[in-house]
Amino acid sequence: MEQASREIAARRGSSDFKISLSRRADIDNRPSVPTILRWYALSAIYHLDLNEVMRWYGVPVEELAAYALRVKLAETYDGRGVDHSRSRQLTICSPPLCGGGVCVK
Repeated sequence: MEQASREIAARRGSSDFKISLSRRADIDNRPSVPTILRWYALSAIYHLDLNEVMRWYGVPVEELAAYALRVKLAETYDGRGVDHSRSRQLTICSPPLCGGGVCVK
């Protein structure tokens, strides 16, 4: 599992996909929530449905569309026109900072 996660990390160009044996033990034995990148790696390694894995941690994936319809923001920035190959951080901004909404940095 550790070697497989290293291969995924190398292919993705980010060590954030790596899962050490000690980190895996933490995931198995403690109330620890892996990052989305580790969820991705674990799903690939163990041939799991990523949405199902998210449900294990209480993420109601099936309700995402309903929440999206209910939540109204005065202003949003959807990131279109941004070179996402160089962007890796999504920040939720409060009105004093950038007018509110979602900003891709």
